[in-house]
Amino acid sequence: MSSEAPPGVDLRDDRSQYIHAAVGTCIGLAAIGLIARLYCRRVMKLALSASDYFIIAGFLAALGECGLVFASIQVGFGRHVETVTPAQLETFLKIFFAAEIFYVLPITLTKISILLLYKSLFPSKEIAIAVYITGAMVLAWATACIFGVIFSCIPVQGFWDLTLHAKCIDSTKFFIGNAIPNIFTDTCILLIPVKSVWQLQFSKQKKVVVSGMFLLGGFVIVASILRLVLLFNEDLKDPTWGLVNAFTWSNIEVDIAVLSACLPTLRPLFQKVWPSSMVTVGGTKDRQFPSDYSNISRKNQSSQGEEFTSLRNAISQDNSIFAQGRGRDEYMMKGITVKREFSTVSNEAEV
Repeated sequence: MSSEAPPGVDLRDDRSQYIHAAVGTCIGLAAIGLIARLYCRRVMKLALSASDYFIIAGFLAALGECGLVFASIQVGFGRHVETVTPAQLETFLKIFFAAEIFYVLPITLTKISILLLYKSLFPSKEIAIAVYITGAMVLAWATACIFGVIFSCIPVQGFWDLTLHAKCIDSTKFFIGNAIPNIFTDTCILLIPVKSVWQLQFSKQKKVVVSGMFLLGGFVIVASILRLVLLFNEDLKDPTWGLVNAFTWSNIEVDIAVLSACLPTLRPLFQKVWPSSMVTVGGTKDRQFPSDYSNISRKNQSSQGEEFTSLRNAISQDNSIFAQGRGRDEYMMKGITVKREFSTVSNEAEV
């Protein structure tokens, strides 16, 4: 490309270190989150669930996206287009084409993982309907995005071969068009469990903390919004430089999505590292809430739907039925014993 700098442009500018640092740090955090999640499953002697397999696949796709970013740096990404050769620019555009597709994969796999987690935790008809509808929207969004990327130029190779007289869609409008429904489905997924949590007969403090664990996914919405804002300011005339923020934040969003999906499952690890910081109910450590959010089970129950319903109903029963004598009910929630004690003196049940 021409080595003559446009007005106000310093051709010595190079943002490759920023890209390496931002993307490398975030993929590292995602890896730590996934490893910690699998560690917690091992500690609790639990088999991997469908949700776990999907998040593993999501991380591998995110790792592929990260690799594409690092490969693009080798052909000029992070520098002004005037400093790269035509061959390097074509290679960069091919990588960017592949990266747009890879962006969709980890986002979709992570969302499906979270939805499967919800379905196993709350096996009610209402939650199932919400999961299926949201899942359908996610898959429709993914399909539209992938086909939109592939056929963004006709012929397809016109995306990276600038010598062809190809007809291409407006890239900025396309990016914004796929970002808005992505944020919408993120918000839907974030809100699905809130109502069910607040319907349980837990203390207000416990409801807040459990809801907060699910709402940790809000981090990815912040990243998605930041990416959307940056898309308005991208400079396609100088793609190797003008796309730095948008391309980098796309990777950060993907990595944060994987990390956010893992955080709610890490309570056993947090309890081991900071045992005094774990919230309890009634000040008793043996009555803490679930350390993991899948396959909630009551002893000697086989149907998962009946397990959760039985547990929830038992918790919410009128205390007067326990008026005779003193006793204790115990339920198993992913290896954590939830105990309820009652007596004729107080006639109150604690959970």
